[in-house]
Amino acid sequence: MTTATTGGRSGVRIALAPLEVRANTFVRAFTESLRVGGFDVVSYGYEPELPPGTRVVILHWPNRFFAPASTGAAEAAEQLLAAWRSARAAGTRFLWVAHNVHPHDSAPEHHALARGFIECLDGIIHLSHESPAAIHAAHRPSVARELITRHGHYRELCATPIRPWTAREDGIRLGYVGRVRPYKNLESLLVSSAEAAVPGLEVSLAGFRHDEPYAARIEALAAGRADIRLDLRSSFLSESELEAAIDDCHALVLPYRCILNSGTALLALSRDRPVLAPRLGGLEELQDRVGGRWLRLYDGDLTAATLRSFVDLLRRHDGGRCDLSAYDWGPIAAELCSFIDEVV
Repeated sequence: MTTATTGGRSGVRIALAPLEVRANTFVRAFTESLRVGGFDVVSYGYEPELPPGTRVVILHWPNRFFAPASTGAAEAAEQLLAAWRSARAAGTRFLWVAHNVHPHDSAPEHHALARGFIECLDGIIHLSHESPAAIHAAHRPSVARELITRHGHYRELCATPIRPWTAREDGIRLGYVGRVRPYKNLESLLVSSAEAAVPGLEVSLAGFRHDEPYAARIEALAAGRADIRLDLRSSFLSESELEAAIDDCHALVLPYRCILNSGTALLALSRDRPVLAPRLGGLEELQDRVGGRWLRLYDGDLTAATLRSFVDLLRRHDGGRCDLSAYDWGPIAAELCSFIDEVV
């Protein structure tokens, strides 16, 4: 990642929530983009008192304002918003990186909190061209500035070398990696793979048991099936384990019920593995840039026919390298830093 450092930015402190996430390399790359760009970046954990000297607050997943877990959590969020309003009046700027329209698997429970959060914002960072319409339809923000950029790829961020894609005459292994939670819709993959009845087809699911009842449901559906491999853990897979799980597959299937942006799709493509996913959110834009050979989209529900068609595509796939130049971090970092300059 290369971004020209601007000396005038060294006095601009950015409080970032979160600064690091163990299971999300994107956050680390985002943070590094700002540091290389010359900003003073510090961690922020939603305390009422901002880190001393904070000029800009950037929030990745402000879920507490969209779906508070309890009455007490809602009251704490309202108090936090009051502190932010005071800071904003004093000149601090607040930005939201809009990964999602709403928190996954959670229905909004406190409209006033969501409205208060949106009103505190000075800008929104969108990760696809589909994002502004979805965010505006749901929240009607009146922010002064918005940036439409991209979700960077992971090619230079990977912990291990990429294993080449290897064709197999005797079978195809489809995989899923990531958190195991209801909106991922993994049961549709298990059901449709059984109905597809493709000789030699295997399905591998590896990830963190984010939602324990849902993980147990997936295990029940997979019970007794020799074509299913499960590695569902009570802790996150390490970066190298996650990459190995992707490399062990011929392709990933991401049968989400809803999605705005998919880091997992970009991670798979960064490992030169094709992806099958629904036509949702920014995935169509991603397909336009990488091509249907690498990202196959379907409409509606995942079906046995869709899986059979995807397996046929994989049997003709000759490997190679997915062109992700449109998702290089250098230009993305430059856009982020220039946007923050404007906001400040």
